[in-house]
Amino acid sequence: MSTSTPPVVAILNSNDDTVELLRTVLELEGIVVVSAHVSDLRRGQFDFSGFLSEHDPRVVIYDIPPPYDRSWLFFEHLKGLPTMKGREFCSPARTPPACSRSRNLTSRSTRSSANHTICS
Repeated sequence: MSTSTPPVVAILNSNDDTVELLRTVLELEGIVVVSAHVSDLRRGQFDFSGFLSEHDPRVVIYDIPPPYDRSWLFFEHLKGLPTMKGREFCSPARTPPACSRSRNLTSRSTRSSANHTICS
């Protein structure tokens, strides 16, 4: 009998419906989902490092809301935190201009697929 711990994914989003949709899909795959609101993070009303330490997610999915330039900078800030070391951090971009702007803000690679973009 295996006692392995299921993987944990953290979703940082500003839309509860999006969080619940992602939660439903991921939990069907046996993944534990934890979440937080982007607005709480941006206003400093949420201890992101404590959240990561408590839940230890393998992957963090961050929604890039408008204004995109400022949000990409915040995305880069979060990715650079010491508590993010060793974790995958990605963003499903809803608009291509958001990712094209990110190329000017980061040296990270950008991959596109049919309906979303992942920056790694």
